This record gives sequence, C-alpha cells and structure tokens, in this order.
Amino acid sequence: MRIPLHCSCLMILAAYCCAAQSPESAFVQALEQGRLLEPGGAVELLDKLRPLLPEEKWEELSVDLTVALVNQGRQAINRYTSGDETPQQKSDFDLGARLYEAAARYRPKDPQLQARMWLCRGRSLLFEKKIDAATDALMRSIQLDEKAGYAYNALGMARVQAGEYQEAITRLQHAIDREPKWVYPRHNLALTYAAVGDYERSQREYEKLLELAPNPAYLHYNLGVLLHRLNRRREAERAYLRAVDASPTMAEAYNALGVLRAGEGKREEAKDHYEKALRVNPKLFAARHNLAILHTRANQPEQAIPLWLEQAQEFLPSRLSLAEAYARSGKLQEAAEHYRAAVRTQPDFVAARVALAQILIRLGDIRPAIAELQTALEYRRDDPSLHEQLGDLYTSDGKKAEAAVQYETALRLAFDGSDRRRLGRKLRVR
Repeated sequence: MRIPLHCSCLMILAAYCCAAQSPESAFVQALEQGRLLEPGGAVELLDKLRPLLPEEKWEELSVDLTVALVNQGRQAINRYTSGDETPQQKSDFDLGARLYEAAARYRPKDPQLQARMWLCRGRSLLFEKKIDAATDALMRSIQLDEKAGYAYNALGMARVQAGEYQEAITRLQHAIDREPKWVYPRHNLALTYAAVGDYERSQREYEKLLELAPNPAYLHYNLGVLLHRLNRRREAERAYLRAVDASPTMAEAYNALGVLRAGEGKREEAKDHYEKALRVNPKLFAARHNLAILHTRANQPEQAIPLWLEQAQEFLPSRLSLAEAYARSGKLQEAAEHYRAAVRTQPDFVAARVALAQILIRLGDIRPAIAELQTALEYRRDDPSLHEQLGDLYTSDGKKAEAAVQYETALRLAFDGSDRRRLGRKLRVR
C-alpha cells in the first residue's frame, strides 16, 4: 500500500518529536551521567528550566542537583582526608571548589557548603605557593565551620610553608582536637616537630599514629627516617622492614635499607637493596643515584657514570655527581657542561656556580669564571669567601682596583681572625 506524501511527512515529524528530548529529561540524563558543570551539563540545564517549571518542581530538581554536586565535591575532600596515602592534585581542589560553589547557589543558607568551597580554594592556592591568599581562604572556611578540623590542618600546612613552625604546630593541634582519629594532621605535626629539631615529640606523634593506624607503610617508613637521622640504626631498620612488610612495593624503604647497609660497609647487601628498589620502581632516582655512589666508592667510575647519565636531566644530585666525576677524571669540558645545566635548572644554586667557576679557571677561562662568581654574589652578598674568590680572579685578570673592592668587602664581612689576617695580606700586596 502506498502512503500519501503528506502522511509520510507527518510520520517523519512525529518520529522527530518523539526522539527530541524535553529539557527536563535532558537534565535528568545529565544528572545520571554525572555531567554537572560542563557546558550542556545539569547546572546549565537547570538554570534554563527555572522559568519553565513550577517552583515546587524546580525546587525538587535543585535538591537532586545539590546532592549530586556535593557527592562529587566530597571526592576531593575524601582524597584530602586520606592524606599522604593518596597523591593530592591541585585540579582536584579546583574542581571541588567549583562543585561546592555551585551547590551553595542552591543552598545559600548552608554554611558548610561555603566552608568546603573555601577549604578547596585554600588548598588549591597552597599548590601555587600563594600563602597569604590561601590563609585568607582557610580562615573564611574556619569562620563558617569552626568545628571541622579540615581547614585547621590546611592552615597548619600553610604556616609550615611560611616557615612559621610554632604557629603551624598550634593549628595542627587544633585540627587534632577536632578530629582526634584523623591520621593526616598528626602526621603533619610529627613532620613539623622533626623540622624544628624536636625529635622526641616527633617520635611520640609517630607512636600515637601507629596506634591509630598500624598498617600504612608510609608511617613506618617516615618513623624509620626519623630514627635513622637520630643514628638509632637498629630501630630505623625495624621500621623500614615493617614498611616493606606492609607494602612490598615501597621502593623508598628498600632504598633506605640500602643506605643503612652502605653506612655499615656492607656493599653487596646495600647493592641488593638498591637494585630491589629499582625493580619495584625504576623511576626512583635516589636509589639509582645511591647505587652509582656505591660503585664510585668501590673505584668503579665506569659503572657509576652511566647510572648518573641515565637520570641527570631529571635528578639534580646525579647531574652534580656526574660533573664532579668528570672533573676528577680531567674531563673539564664535560664537567663544565653539567655544572652549566645545573645552574640553568636552579639559578640560585651558589655551590654549583662556584664549582663551575673553579672548572672555568682550570680551563683558563678567567672572565667567564668572574661572571659566575658575580652572579653567585647576587644570591649571597654577605658571603666573605665569595668576595675573596672574586678578588683573586680580578687579581689574576690584572684588575687590581676591582680586586681591592672585593677584598675590602670580604674583610668587613669576615669574623675569623685567620681569614682577616689573610685578607689583610692580600690588600697590602696589592
């Protein structure tokens, strides 16, 4: 049977109308798919629906959207509360801030939503090292939700970045008072005590941590680092072994065991631990660096140099060790090349600039050596040894007036009597 043309057009139109989504169904679909903030997502669609729906229906949909926004935002908070067990990313906090900001639009009288928005903003700003702005954001979070420990912990971290350790300790203790079973602020407190040299309190905090959470490998490992620093080697070893028992893939703990064995002169055992660390994590630069040092101490530079070369671009200590090895073997151009690369990576690395200057002197390049020391002085103007070395170079270059200025500056800055006498002699010789 033939269908009249006008009927077929109507059927096509009907099919199109059935296929087209209503704005409300598009909103529901976006919500179900978790598409909330992006263009065409649930937030944008709900805004378009507002003039089209009765107030009660719109309110019902806004509740569903708020729940979805908060649930997604909570993922950023959960990654934060898990602390060092989960690597934290700036992007997580940026997204969390946007999600809670959107949720607060629909529930403007809920202070916790705004508190979490400001918490996420503050944590994001800490990644950018914008400490003052981060502190302001975190204080706003605390004002909105004084009972939550999250912002206090972040504020403690901000104070650590600012070098205000006592204030950091106070803020971290506030976080612990509010969240006594939360591992993260107590771990930050243990690290802060260690940073100020209060190792006894740091150890006590680790002991409390391990009562709360006996399984996390990173806690055993960090306790081992603390004990190692205190030269309590047997206790440190036990802590490192507990770390690898808890997490057999924790390469850092194998590397630390290698350092312990190397310090005891047990070269083969140290080598085994470093190699095990690299099997677990080939990108653990410290283990490869330590293995190279082990070869150097055994007078095997031909085995050490390839290991340093493999990661020199990514790991500054390996580049510096490589430069030193080339300098010892008389390969001065290669040594200079790696010292130059080091100061390009870290322009304020004064020791590398001085080492480069010494290599340039050996190569007979006095004026480039002078330039390196002049740059070094931009970062450390009150170092008498730098002024004296620069004076020596000016003397070698026949620039007696410039040399005198440097010697006089060094003499003014020097405290040691023998240094002052030596500088005085250099001035008289001039």
